[in-house]
Amino acid sequence: MRSCSLCCFMIGIVMSLQGILIAADGNWPQFLGPGRDGVARDATGLLRKWPEGGPKKLWTVQLGEGFGSPIVLGDSVYILDRAASKKDILRRLKLSDGSEVWNYSYDAPGKVDYNGSRSSPACDGERIYSIGPFGHVTAVNVADGSLVWKAHLLEDWGGKRPNWGIAQSPLLFGGKVIMAPWGKEGAVIARRPATGEVIWATPNPKKILMDYQSPVTMTLDGKATVVASGGNGYTLGVDSETGAQLWEYAGYFCMIHIPSPTIVDATRILLTGGYNAGSQMISIEKEGDAFKPKLLWKDKTVASKIPQPIIINGHIYSNSSDLNGAFRCVTLDGKQLWDSKDAGVTFDMGNFILADGLIYIIDGKTGTLRMIEPSPEGYKELGKTEGLLSGPEAWSPPVYADGKLLIRDKKKMVCVEVK
Repeated sequence: MRSCSLCCFMIGIVMSLQGILIAADGNWPQFLGPGRDGVARDATGLLRKWPEGGPKKLWTVQLGEGFGSPIVLGDSVYILDRAASKKDILRRLKLSDGSEVWNYSYDAPGKVDYNGSRSSPACDGERIYSIGPFGHVTAVNVADGSLVWKAHLLEDWGGKRPNWGIAQSPLLFGGKVIMAPWGKEGAVIARRPATGEVIWATPNPKKILMDYQSPVTMTLDGKATVVASGGNGYTLGVDSETGAQLWEYAGYFCMIHIPSPTIVDATRILLTGGYNAGSQMISIEKEGDAFKPKLLWKDKTVASKIPQPIIINGHIYSNSSDLNGAFRCVTLDGKQLWDSKDAGVTFDMGNFILADGLIYIIDGKTGTLRMIEPSPEGYKELGKTEGLLSGPEAWSPPVYADGKLLIRDKKKMVCVEVK
């Protein structure tokens, strides 16, 4: 069966008390942004109405085939690219005009269904970390692209590559590079950014395999933790300082699981996926010294095969295309308020982000970019522009940086001005 399946400048980069990278104006330093949740909290003053013809296009860069989204720090864009199914190529480009500063490549021969790049790199201002679709892990210098260290996500940990390649993006959190190999020797691991030395590894006694999600962060009972999903939706939480497993949840099943866990608040997590899996809301509750997950509800109101849901003002927004739906607003107790399909608008499996109270979403089938005002009252489209991207399979999430939106399809990346 076929399926779909961030010198960067140190100025403005600070660590929160929870250890999450916080973006100064214009930074999107890792997959789904600084908070790993698809939200650009620094964005202000963005256009509520686009000029005739859509937002101004600043530049276009041709890419190898794929789906991996870029990251941004300071004046630079970083993207992990593929070349002719033979090499992975990490590129540093100028945000101002898209011109290349340097590239670093390595041999990574192979081809997978829905071929090409998958993941986003991550950047801490000194080094850029990436995971290729065949498991190659690299850390290179920001200044010149020279290799600092390398590893292998599968070979080092006894893991198995998912059928459609590795789509996982590295997590920067608490001064560590965190990944989830889901191998015989470890489920989740943390490395020292400067050397690649392993700090801790969470055991994988149940031999859970890898799917396509990326680890995320959660503050649980005042403790900084990492939440990671593995094969078929199995999910666990670990202490970000020690790697000790705090809880596990095997009550959600998704045949091929792609969206990462959506952290709702200090206790709740939303799990969703395609293939008729629907969604579940769970709560991680403390009982004595232990944490135990509790199922709050399960339904098919959130049914996202690829796009990551976003929590906005106490509501779940998701592109729930899996079960004949479209872009939806759902309450935190699972009640569907509206579906854009009722307004005649669908998005295939296109992804979206939130910036300055605006949703930017791509139609995965056509590449059309839309601007939406999130509201529980109904679907409110503020802008639509065609021709920037091409479909089909324009599934990469947009990226916001310094008044600009970076979007890509399978062959090119486009930068437009939205401020």
